[in-house]
Amino acid sequence: MTLINQPHDKFFKEIMQNIETAHDFLKNYLPKDILPLIDLDNLFLQKDSFIEKELRETFSDILYKTSIKGKETYLYFLFEHKSTFFKTTALQLLKYMVRIWEQKVDKEKAAALPIVIPIVIYHGEKKWETDKTLSAIIEGLSNMPQSIKRYIPDYEYILYDFSPLSNEEIKGNVKLKIFLSVLKSIYAEDSAEFIRAVKIAFTMEDLSQSARGIDYLETLIRYVMNARRI
Repeated sequence: MTLINQPHDKFFKEIMQNIETAHDFLKNYLPKDILPLIDLDNLFLQKDSFIEKELRETFSDILYKTSIKGKETYLYFLFEHKSTFFKTTALQLLKYMVRIWEQKVDKEKAAALPIVIPIVIYHGEKKWETDKTLSAIIEGLSNMPQSIKRYIPDYEYILYDFSPLSNEEIKGNVKLKIFLSVLKSIYAEDSAEFIRAVKIAFTMEDLSQSARGIDYLETLIRYVMNARRI
């Protein structure tokens, strides 16, 4: 099988650009306090990417359009697929969020900016250890008085790091479970868990008996052959 460049990017996009899979992911993993507010029945994949060319070995992104209480809303997925996490992910995300807003202003002449909810999916070898806010990477800000803090932008992103979870703790339909199980174990030195996740995929009858299921398995095989360090 021919090796492909950026296998993590291709695997992530081929799976998560499927609206059914994205819906299943969001239904199972969005924070419970915002899940009822987001119109998951009307998800629209956007074709734009906001990542610089030189960072595409490290990040992938997908943008979905939806709404909250009738107001235009975007769910921005940033997939961090380097073996170690970026401590400046909050800064990277802010740049991409600003690009989304700039596009609304420049191309659509929007007078008001839409809501953008940033979501990070990480599957590196090391556990995610940095805070999920922009203020966490601004030196000394936590010790500053409120009179200073009020001038500094801040936000929090939603983080999903599946590496600490067992396969039994991963939720969703068959395709989503296999996708997340393979992601969490692709870097593992002990291949037992990884092999188990792949075997499960090939024993699922609903995958092997349909054209879409076979396409999914082919995507999985390409990813394993190109990304797994054997």
